[in-house]
Amino acid sequence: TARAYGKRRKVMAEAIQAAGIEVAGGGDGGSSFWICAPKGVDTEELAGRLRKKSVLIESGAVFFPEPSPSRRYFRLAYSSIPEERIPEGISLVATAMAEV
Repeated sequence: TARAYGKRRKVMAEAIQAAGIEVAGGGDGGSSFWICAPKGVDTEELAGRLRKKSVLIESGAVFFPEPSPSRRYFRLAYSSIPEERIPEGISLVATAMAEV
């Protein structure tokens, strides 16, 4: 429902801000945030690392039409994640970005 999505969006926005993660777009509707990873982070590699920890992100390279798209952007969706699990997931994302 819209109310549940709104709560999840708020929890994710707060967790993203607390982790110091850069939002590139989204979050004002829809069901996801676009994130810009720090320079040197390949989001395909990041997605693989996080998948092993049961955290799924969507690398954004497929959304760029250029022949050599940026691999720094990824999407974090919140529509199917219970709100109590969001902060831990965002923490894992922040830690994995710092490790790459």
